Amino acid sequence: MDRPNNVQILQNVRRLGLDIVSTLPNIASHQPRRLVAWVPPPHMNYALNTDDSSFGNPGNAGIGGIFRDATGTWVLGYFSSIGVSNIVEAELKAILFGLQIAWDRKYMRIKCYTDSTHAIDLISKDLLSKGWSATITHLLREGNEVADSLAKKGAAGGDTNLQILETPFAELNSFLLVDALGIQHLRL
Repeated sequence: MDRPNNVQILQNVRRLGLDIVSTLPNIASHQPRRLVAWVPPPHMNYALNTDDSSFGNPGNAGIGGIFRDATGTWVLGYFSSIGVSNIVEAELKAILFGLQIAWDRKYMRIKCYTDSTHAIDLISKDLLSKGWSATITHLLREGNEVADSLAKKGAAGGDTNLQILETPFAELNSFLLVDALGIQHLRL
């Protein structure tokens, strides 16, 4: 018998997890359980996922983001410490840094995802209409794990210089694979 590959293993783990969860009582009975996954951008677009991480509000904060193509393939990542900040300011900086990188690298078709509806409401529509196709959409945190990991790295470090990553850290590879496969996470 052939040995299963990583994709088959992850798909089996997902099925097993869903079977287990379906037998559990609904912990938050007033909220239905939902399955959440990373959302790929339309063909010929880039996905920009952004997030912040903060140790307190306000507190030492970091930002992070990742660019991917429609197949979920890593294009570019970034992270930075931003010093003491509140959560909304950090979310806005994560988005703005990502959009600036997109503009500088001529990624002209951007679908930006963030888990902060407040930040989305504060973004200037002028910024999104400056000669490119850029939209910002809400994504639940369970679909934003790679950007969250990069933001945590920024918050934990003291370097306020923006770090650009041409290749992902090894610890991000499993998240990237799960996202590219469209494997869903349970949100309770």
